[in-house]
Amino acid sequence: MFAACPFGMLAWGLPAGLLWVGWGALTGLHTQFGLGDSWEVPLPRDYSLGFIDVNDRASIDSPRSQAPVVSGVTRIAVVGDRAFGIAGNSAFVLDMTSGQLQRGAFPALFVASGLDASALVPVNQYPGRALTAVDVVVALGLLFVPPLLVGRLVWSKI
Repeated sequence: MFAACPFGMLAWGLPAGLLWVGWGALTGLHTQFGLGDSWEVPLPRDYSLGFIDVNDRASIDSPRSQAPVVSGVTRIAVVGDRAFGIAGNSAFVLDMTSGQLQRGAFPALFVASGLDASALVPVNQYPGRALTAVDVVVALGLLFVPPLLVGRLVWSKI
């Protein structure tokens, strides 16, 4: 009976992951089915917005670099191949085509770059929306309800 456990976990985990991705696509959440304490949101040109432990600060990571390109990002917007936002006490503009990063004072850097600071959103709302209590209930349901139902079925036959 217990030898089938890995196959049962796979049979439950794969559909749960696909349902979570579908939920995110339908509701504008756009997050991965994260297992652990980190997750990523894709940006243009293979860059990503990486979160570790918290959802109010992120880093912008490049596939060409081991270290984050920008750390401590709290607000972000993307226009074409440029990401701009607030990281720490300064503003940044990242050209994701060339990899060039500019740092400066807020909002002067955005004005000089021709970018609209009103487009900035908190990182936990990029590109869609923030995680809500309904999302948490759906995630917990996907994780715990199927194994509990199977467990009840198995134990009722013993």
